[in-house]
This record gives sequence, structure tokens and C-alpha cells, in this order.
Amino acid sequence: FANRPFAGNPAAVLLLDPDAPPLSDSSLASIAAECNLSETAFVTPRSNEVGAYDLRWFTPTREVALCGHGTLAAAAAVMASDGGESQRRRMVFHTLSGELVATLTTPTPLGSSVVCPTIELDFPINVPEVLHPGGPKVDGEEELERDATLRELAQLVLVEGGVSSLTRALALAYCSKTRKLIVHVEHVGGGDAVQAIEEMAVPPPERLLAAHDGSLVTGVAVLAAGGCGANEQADFTSRYFAPWNGITEDPVNGSSHTIIAPYFFKHIHSGAQTEFRARQGSPRGGILQLAIREAAGRVSISGPAVIAIRGTMLVPPG
Repeated sequence: FANRPFAGNPAAVLLLDPDAPPLSDSSLASIAAECNLSETAFVTPRSNEVGAYDLRWFTPTREVALCGHGTLAAAAAVMASDGGESQRRRMVFHTLSGELVATLTTPTPLGSSVVCPTIELDFPINVPEVLHPGGPKVDGEEELERDATLRELAQLVLVEGGVSSLTRALALAYCSKTRKLIVHVEHVGGGDAVQAIEEMAVPPPERLLAAHDGSLVTGVAVLAAGGCGANEQADFTSRYFAPWNGITEDPVNGSSHTIIAPYFFKHIHSGAQTEFRARQGSPRGGILQLAIREAAGRVSISGPAVIAIRGTMLVPPG
């Protein structure tokens, strides 16, 4: 989700030989730990399907079921793997989250450029449950305990990020399927909540890990409506922290927007707006273009990619 090097969310992509012996899961995990980026994507062409690939994503500590920037990077790497000569414009990735389609949406030839034109990803919508920070209460002891944990974790992120005195949570949006928590905040003094988010400190991972074991939440997004500065046209701005997945901060997190987009669509704009411009306010930063297709239960996530490093990794078999 960047149009220049050293911005957006870095990912490693390994294009695997379908005729070679497959690497074990432990080998894939070791490679991802060695790359030490928020995601390492492993792409294997399907020999019996043109334009189809198996795709897996690993953080430095575990495999994940859905990843936005890892899919964008994988699509860019495949499209550029032959210097753009094939003009491959659509591909289907088979993943733990089902079939994900990536489409090159601009007519610009890839050629030998390191900048890949805009790629659109077709992802599933993950509709969250919306909780108010102070209630209302829900029936059942288990639900009460769960909601209390979510509220405590949301407040801890704001406190450890140094913005608890500047912002307060308007609502929490939680998706149990993805184990992601969205904390929608406003500025308590009528100031700029977006600026507070962009300037907030990264919550110390050890504090978050000590407070929660990852059974309910593996990532927390702090979100405010609008943008600021050069990105004032953004509909919303967020930061994303996932120490439970070995990621202190994910610079531009695509999968969280499968929750944020339907949250804004339904609860903020009451279904009146279907397209959004999202800003990730991390130091590296990034822009995502989102489009809700409610009837299909899908969300399009679009952005460019830049190839910064090319080479060969020497990996022993097994």
C-alpha cells in the first residue's frame, strides 16, 4: 500500500517451484522468522489452473488466516516475476480464507518498473459486533466477562499509547472470527483525534501480552474519523497493534479493514456510503481504497505496491 520504496507495509514474498518438494510448515515458519517482517507470503502456482496459486502467510511467530498487504505483495511479485511480459492481470489465490481474487486495475504496463500499478483485492466482509465502552450489559456470565476483557484491553491500549487523556472510546467493534478489536475514538477536548492517533506511542508489547493471552484478541486497531495534513481527504485513520502475532505495530493492515469498512458503512454512514479512503497513520503510513459490496458479502481493498528487493533465498529441502 505504497507508491514509493520504504513506505507502506513491507512484506517478503517467496515464489515457490511447484515441481520441487514442498517445504514443511516448520521450514516456512523458520523462513518467516528469518525475514522478520510483519508478513512473509509463500506463493505456489497450481499446475492445472492458469492464473491460480496457493498462498500462505506467516508472521514471525505464526501462520495467519487472512492478510491484506501480504496478498497485495504476492500479486505484485507474481505480476512482475517475468518483467510484465505476460501482462497477467487477474489471479486467484487459494488461501485459508477461501479464494481471493487480485486484479490489476490500471492499464499501465509493468515492464521493468519496480512500481506496480494499483491492484484490487477481493476480500470477505467480516461484520463486527459493536459494543459501547460503558455498556449496555449483555445476558450471560460468559458474555459479560468477554465484554469486560475487551473494554479493559481497549483502555489499556489508549493508556499505554499515551492518548488516554486526549481521547475516549466512542465504540468498540469486535470480530470473533478474526479476533480483531477496533477502538473508535474521539478527542475529549474537541481537538484533532486523528492527530492524536498519528502521534500516539506504540503500546509496549509486553504490557499487552501480560494483560491478555490472545484467546479473544490478536490485534487492536485504534481508529478516528477523518484525516489530517496531506491526508485530510481520508474518511478514517487508524493504527494497528498485534503483539499476539509477533507484530508490535503493523504499518498498514489490510485485513482489519474487512471489519472497519462494514463498521463505517453500517454504523457511521447508515449504508449511505459504500466507498472509503482509509489512512493508516503509522510512521511508514499508507492509503487503502475500500469499496463495500454488501449483497455479495465482499469488500474491495485497493492500493499500489513497490518491489524494493529481488533475489534468491537458499533454503535446504525439508
